[in-house]
Amino acid sequence: MRSLLLLIAFAPFASAAEETLPAGAKIASLSATPKKIELNDPFAYAQLTVIAHLASGETLDVTRLAKVKGPECVKVSPTGLVRPMMSGGGNITIELNGAVTEVPLSVNLSAKPAEIGFVKDVQPVLSKLGCNAGTCHGSAQGKNGFKLSLRGYDPIYD
Repeated sequence: MRSLLLLIAFAPFASAAEETLPAGAKIASLSATPKKIELNDPFAYAQLTVIAHLASGETLDVTRLAKVKGPECVKVSPTGLVRPMMSGGGNITIELNGAVTEVPLSVNLSAKPAEIGFVKDVQPVLSKLGCNAGTCHGSAQGKNGFKLSLRGYDPIYD
Protein backbone atom coordinates (compact mmCIF):
# COMPACT_ATOMS: atom_id res chain seq x y z
CA MET A 1 0.00 0.00 0.00
CA ARG A 2 2.81 2.42 0.91
CA SER A 3 4.59 1.87 -2.44
CA LEU A 4 1.33 2.51 -4.30
CA LEU A 5 0.95 5.85 -2.51
CA LEU A 6 4.52 6.80 -3.39
CA LEU A 7 3.90 5.87 -7.01
CA ILE A 8 0.77 8.05 -7.11
CA ALA A 9 2.50 10.91 -5.29
CA PHE A 10 5.44 11.01 -7.72
CA ALA A 11 3.54 10.21 -10.94
CA PRO A 12 3.47 13.89 -12.05
CA PHE A 13 7.29 13.86 -11.98
CA ALA A 14 7.69 11.01 -14.48
CA SER A 15 10.51 11.54 -16.97
CA ALA A 16 9.91 12.95 -20.44
CA ALA A 17 11.07 9.65 -21.97
CA GLU A 18 7.86 8.04 -20.69
CA GLU A 19 5.61 10.65 -22.28
CA THR A 20 4.06 10.00 -25.68
CA LEU A 21 1.33 11.35 -27.88
CA PRO A 22 -2.11 9.80 -27.39
CA ALA A 23 -2.71 6.64 -29.41
CA GLY A 24 -3.78 7.43 -32.97
CA ALA A 25 -2.93 11.16 -32.72
CA LYS A 26 -1.78 12.63 -36.03
CA ILE A 27 0.01 15.99 -35.94
CA ALA A 28 -1.19 18.39 -38.63
CA SER A 29 1.15 21.21 -37.60
CA LEU A 30 3.20 22.68 -34.77
CA SER A 31 3.22 26.19 -33.39
CA ALA A 32 5.29 27.82 -30.67
CA THR A 33 5.04 30.81 -28.42
CA PRO A 34 6.56 33.30 -28.22
CA LYS A 35 6.55 33.87 -31.97
CA LYS A 36 9.90 35.71 -31.76
CA ILE A 37 12.59 35.74 -29.06
CA GLU A 38 14.86 38.71 -28.27
CA LEU A 39 17.37 38.37 -25.43
CA ASN A 40 19.24 41.56 -24.57
CA ASP A 41 21.13 40.85 -21.36
CA PRO A 42 22.95 37.87 -19.82
CA PHE A 43 20.13 37.23 -17.31
CA ALA A 44 17.32 37.28 -19.88
CA TYR A 45 15.47 34.10 -20.76
CA ALA A 46 12.38 32.96 -22.64
CA GLN A 47 10.12 29.97 -22.10
CA LEU A 48 9.05 28.19 -25.27
CA THR A 49 5.67 26.49 -25.36
CA VAL A 50 5.15 24.07 -28.24
CA ILE A 51 1.59 23.26 -29.33
CA ALA A 52 0.69 20.36 -31.61
CA HIS A 53 -2.39 20.92 -33.75
CA LEU A 54 -3.86 17.49 -34.40
CA ALA A 55 -5.74 16.37 -37.49
CA SER A 56 -8.81 15.92 -35.26
CA GLY A 57 -8.80 19.66 -34.47
CA GLU A 58 -7.54 19.20 -30.92
CA THR A 59 -4.41 20.87 -29.56
CA LEU A 60 -1.80 19.47 -27.17
CA ASP A 61 1.09 20.99 -25.25
CA VAL A 62 4.05 18.97 -26.52
CA THR A 63 6.86 21.17 -25.21
CA ARG A 64 8.62 18.29 -23.43
CA LEU A 65 8.13 15.87 -26.34
CA ALA A 66 9.45 18.07 -29.14
CA LYS A 67 13.08 18.11 -30.24
CA VAL A 68 14.29 21.70 -29.97
CA LYS A 69 17.53 22.83 -31.56
CA GLY A 70 18.84 26.36 -31.33
CA PRO A 71 21.90 28.13 -32.72
CA GLU A 72 25.06 28.11 -30.60
CA CYS A 73 24.26 31.57 -29.21
CA VAL A 74 21.62 30.04 -26.90
CA LYS A 75 21.14 27.05 -24.66
CA VAL A 76 17.71 25.38 -24.77
CA SER A 77 16.70 23.08 -21.90
CA PRO A 78 14.62 19.93 -22.44
CA THR A 79 11.62 21.82 -21.06
CA GLY A 80 12.00 24.73 -23.52
CA LEU A 81 13.81 27.35 -21.42
CA VAL A 82 16.00 29.50 -23.70
CA ARG A 83 19.03 31.27 -22.19
CA PRO A 84 21.66 33.38 -24.00
CA MET A 85 25.25 32.18 -24.31
CA MET A 86 26.67 34.87 -26.65
CA SER A 87 25.45 37.49 -29.11
CA GLY A 88 24.06 36.14 -32.34
CA GLY A 89 20.86 35.15 -34.05
CA GLY A 90 19.11 32.63 -36.19
CA ASN A 91 16.16 30.32 -35.74
CA ILE A 92 15.19 27.83 -33.09
CA THR A 93 13.95 24.71 -34.90
CA ILE A 94 11.27 22.58 -33.28
CA GLU A 95 10.42 19.11 -34.61
CA LEU A 96 8.01 16.35 -33.57
CA ASN A 97 6.94 13.35 -35.66
CA GLY A 98 7.91 15.05 -38.93
CA ALA A 99 6.14 18.35 -38.17
CA VAL A 100 8.52 21.34 -37.98
CA THR A 101 8.24 24.97 -36.94
CA GLU A 102 10.80 27.72 -36.37
CA VAL A 103 11.05 30.67 -34.00
CA PRO A 104 13.24 33.66 -35.00
CA LEU A 105 15.88 34.49 -32.41
CA SER A 106 18.02 37.55 -31.68
CA VAL A 107 20.63 37.74 -28.92
CA ASN A 108 22.39 41.07 -28.30
CA LEU A 109 24.49 40.96 -25.15
CA SER A 110 26.57 44.02 -26.01
CA ALA A 111 23.63 46.46 -25.92
CA LYS A 112 24.25 47.46 -22.29
CA PRO A 113 25.76 45.83 -19.23
CA ALA A 114 23.32 44.19 -16.84
CA GLU A 115 22.39 46.36 -13.88
CA ILE A 116 22.59 44.40 -10.66
CA GLY A 117 20.80 45.80 -7.62
CA PHE A 118 20.41 44.73 -4.01
CA VAL A 119 16.59 44.75 -3.92
CA LYS A 120 16.07 42.96 -7.23
CA ASP A 121 19.00 40.54 -7.31
CA VAL A 122 20.58 40.04 -3.86
CA GLN A 123 17.69 40.28 -1.41
CA PRO A 124 15.66 37.44 -3.04
CA VAL A 125 18.64 35.11 -2.56
CA LEU A 126 18.99 36.13 1.09
CA SER A 127 15.26 35.53 1.61
CA LYS A 128 15.25 32.17 -0.15
CA LEU A 129 18.16 30.92 1.96
CA GLY A 130 16.58 32.22 5.19
CA CYS A 131 19.37 34.69 5.92
CA ASN A 132 16.89 37.39 6.94
CA ALA A 133 14.96 35.06 9.27
CA GLY A 134 14.84 35.77 13.00
CA THR A 135 17.32 32.96 13.73
CA CYS A 136 19.99 34.45 11.46
CA HIS A 137 20.85 37.99 10.30
CA GLY A 138 17.21 39.14 10.67
CA SER A 139 17.45 38.94 14.46
CA ALA A 140 17.60 42.10 16.59
CA GLN A 141 21.40 41.94 16.82
CA GLY A 142 22.09 40.23 13.50
CA LYS A 143 25.05 37.85 13.29
CA ASN A 144 28.76 38.55 12.93
CA GLY A 145 28.17 42.27 12.39
CA PHE A 146 25.71 41.69 9.51
CA LYS A 147 22.14 42.70 10.27
CA LEU A 148 19.07 42.55 8.00
CA SER A 149 15.48 43.56 8.54
CA LEU A 150 13.25 40.64 9.54
CA ARG A 151 12.17 38.75 6.39
CA GLY A 152 13.34 41.62 4.17
CA TYR A 153 10.61 43.95 5.42
CA ASP A 154 12.77 47.08 5.02
CA PRO A 155 14.94 46.77 1.88
CA ILE A 156 16.10 50.41 2.10
CA TYR A 157 17.50 49.77 5.61
CA ASP A 158 19.12 46.54 4.43
